[in-house]
Amino acid sequence: MNPQKEKLLVCLPFLTPVIGGGATVILSLIKPLQRLDFDLTILHFQEKARELLSPDTPTLFLEKKVGSPWHYFQYPRLILKLARWLRKERPGAILCNSYQPFWICLAAKFLSRSNAALLTGEQNNIVELFREAKLGKLRYWLTKKLDPLADCILTPSAGLKKSLVKDGKLPEGKILVIRNPIATQSIAGLSQAEVTHPWFFHKQTPVVISAGILGPQKNFELLLRAFAKNKNIVPAKLVILGDGADRQSLERLAVALNIQQNTAFLGFQKNPYAFMQKADLFVLPSRYEGFGVVIAEAMACGTPVVATDCPYGPGEILTDGENGFLVPVGDAEALADRMLRLLRDPELRRRFSENGKRRARDFEAEEVAKEYAGVIREAIAEKKGGDGGTSDRSERDRNP
Repeated sequence: MNPQKEKLLVCLPFLTPVIGGGATVILSLIKPLQRLDFDLTILHFQEKARELLSPDTPTLFLEKKVGSPWHYFQYPRLILKLARWLRKERPGAILCNSYQPFWICLAAKFLSRSNAALLTGEQNNIVELFREAKLGKLRYWLTKKLDPLADCILTPSAGLKKSLVKDGKLPEGKILVIRNPIATQSIAGLSQAEVTHPWFFHKQTPVVISAGILGPQKNFELLLRAFAKNKNIVPAKLVILGDGADRQSLERLAVALNIQQNTAFLGFQKNPYAFMQKADLFVLPSRYEGFGVVIAEAMACGTPVVATDCPYGPGEILTDGENGFLVPVGDAEALADRMLRLLRDPELRRRFSENGKRRARDFEAEEVAKEYAGVIREAIAEKKGGDGGTSDRSERDRNP
C-alpha cells in the first residue's frame, strides 16, 4: 500500500459462481477511487475474481468455497487471516457491499482491534432475497443484528432504504442512498466489439435481449411467456445472457412454448455490452431488485428498455413512456404488449434510446465514486476524531 494515500480495503462479494450486480458495482468503482487518491487493496474470496481485475491491482485472496451451508465453517480461518492483515496494514477504511464478506470483515476488525471505518452496503431487497435463500431466516436475523454495527450502510435506491428501515428495523440515521455506478465510457467502447453470433452478425430479425442470474429473482419464465405471446405477430429473436440454477428448466419451458428455435441461452459473457448494443430491446422481468444496474447499462448502450416496476429500483431509474416502459410485476400480457409496441415502432425505439443514454449519464462511475469518496473520508475522520461514526446520514441521500 502507498503510505501517502488513504488506505482502503474493498471487498468483492462472493462469486457463486456467477457475477452479480454487487460485484459489478465494486468493479466499476475501483479505478475511479484510485484516481481519487485512495490506496486500494481488493479482497476477494474466489480465484476467478482475479480475472475481473487489472493485473496491477493490489489484491488479498482468502479462499472461500461456496454452495453449501457447511462452508460457513471456513469463517474462523478467514477471520483470523484477515485480522492479521488488518493489524499489519492498518487501513483507514473497509468497504463492503455484500452481507457475508461484511460479517467476515466485522469479526476481523473486532479481533484485530482495528480502528478502520467499516462501511457496508445492502444491494438487494433482503426481505425477498432471504425468503427464498438457504438458511434465509438465520441470514435475515444476522443482517438485522450486525448491519447496525457498521459505521455506515450504503444502499442504491430510496425504496430499498425505506424497506431496510421499515422491514429490517435498521437505523435510518446510518443508511445513506448512493446510486449504483456504471462505467459509461468503458461500456461505450466495449459495446462496439464484434459479436459473431449469427443473430447479431448477419442480423435480419429484431433481437430482444435480457441478462442476469438464471434464478427465481430475475423471473425469466415471465419473459419467455411474454415473448411467446408475440411469436405469431412479429418476427423476433430472444437472447438471454447469464447462468444459474434455473437454466435447464427455462430451456425446457422454451421448448414447451414452441419458441426454442427463436431463443438462445448464451451463458455468461465477459462483454455483455456488445450484445446489448446490437439488440433492439432490453427486458428486465424481475420479481424484485435492489436497484437494477443492468437497466442503466442497457441504457448506456442505447438499447430501449422494458422492465417490471418491481421493488426496488427500476421505477427510480426509468420514467415510464419517456426513456423506457415499466410494467406490473408478473404481468405477461402487459410485458408482451410493451415489447410489441417497441418492436413495431422504430421511432419510439430511437426516442427511448436517446433519452436512455442521457439518463445513463446520471450513473457515471467517476461521479458516483466522488460521492463514495466523500462518505469514506467522512467516516475515517469520525473514527479518528473519536466520534465512532455515529453522525446521522439520513438527510444526505445522493440518488437523483
